[in-house]
Amino acid sequence: MIHFVCPKCAAKYQCQLALAGRPFACRNCKTQFKVPPPELEPEEELDQLEEVEEQLDQLEEVEEPLEALPAVEAWPPKPQPPKKRKKEKKQRLIARGNNGSVELVGTELVFRHDGSFGTFGPRIRAGTYRHSVLAITKIEFVAPGLLEDGRIRFVFGNERLDANVAYVLDTQTIVFSSADHVAFRHFQKEVERFRRLLIDDIRMNNR
Repeated sequence: MIHFVCPKCAAKYQCQLALAGRPFACRNCKTQFKVPPPELEPEEELDQLEEVEEQLDQLEEVEEPLEALPAVEAWPPKPQPPKKRKKEKKQRLIARGNNGSVELVGTELVFRHDGSFGTFGPRIRAGTYRHSVLAITKIEFVAPGLLEDGRIRFVFGNERLDANVAYVLDTQTIVFSSADHVAFRHFQKEVERFRRLLIDDIRMNNR
């Protein structure tokens, strides 16, 4: 008998001497190689023809070229860098009117104002104004009518008059048309809801 091992996975096999030099495919790793010649003198008789023919049939089936085996991955596998998460786009809460816009940025309301409040209305200094959401003491909402635009007025703290601008310093008013009515109503509700959340959070932390 010939005793041999697979050169790749070291699986052990044995066969008759007559099969030396014949192609063979490892049943474990599918590596194809030839049956090696015997290292020692044969100690068994070769008269078991039925066994030899059966093994020959099995080896003949393996003579066809083997399909390419997938590459064996190294072990342990190389650590893969963590996948970068796509930054979720934060929805901006902003409403644009006829004389400016108001936007919720963090915990502040940012007003970008051109300084006017209509043809005959008072004026303030044009520019950008920032006020804390927690400083809101009043939100006045007037829906647009048939002859006039709507307006939303935010009051912060105590209203203080200033003769130079003919208006209160702690108030911001944005005028809007009927086409923007829904957007400004939504903005008002979201700001009020956010303000309540901030107040509740402060109360919880102070307990």
